[in-house]
Amino acid sequence: MKRILLVDDHSIVRQGMKYVIKSIIAQAEIFNADDVKSAIELIKTSAVDFIFLDISFPDQNISTTTVELMKHILPNAKITIFSAMDEEIYASRFIKAGADGFINKLSSDEELFLALDYFFKNGRYISENIKSKIIDDYLNKKTSSQISLLSDKELEVSQFIIKGYSTSSIAKTMNLKKSTISTYKKRIYEKLEISNIAELFEIFSII
Repeated sequence: MKRILLVDDHSIVRQGMKYVIKSIIAQAEIFNADDVKSAIELIKTSAVDFIFLDISFPDQNISTTTVELMKHILPNAKITIFSAMDEEIYASRFIKAGADGFINKLSSDEELFLALDYFFKNGRYISENIKSKIIDDYLNKKTSSQISLLSDKELEVSQFIIKGYSTSSIAKTMNLKKSTISTYKKRIYEKLEISNIAELFEIFSII
């Protein structure tokens, strides 16, 4: 009996995942959580073997500390990020934090089935695309990309900027002061060595 936790705010996604998982592991016991807080409370009292964690929730992107906390509570649980967020930006970041894989929600049905089957059998999964990127970075002696220079909060602010949010809107969404967001924007520009939003768009489009 495998115990599996699905952490996603969309019920239809959880139901779809349950259907696919049951086609691979018929006897799986599946738990659901529609936010991270509920997921944390659940794993404190119920041990699970596998966790599928979305990293994009309303008004919030999940940071790598969530994975670290889950691993602290359940060291033996296998965690894979299940998200539509760009895997070339987020996969390495979360894997370094302790995640055991990254599966893209936008995968075809066949790709999703194969990824889940591999993950359940091996406890790890990353796409061939990410494997190639890691190898390329190693061969080119790149220890980090431009994006990886950003902290989790800076990355989150960057994503809001790209989506067209104003400083005030970002501050309200992240429950922070406008001055704090301005400081984050300044750090982002300094770390990426850019001076405007157009250049920020360009960096994220080529990574």
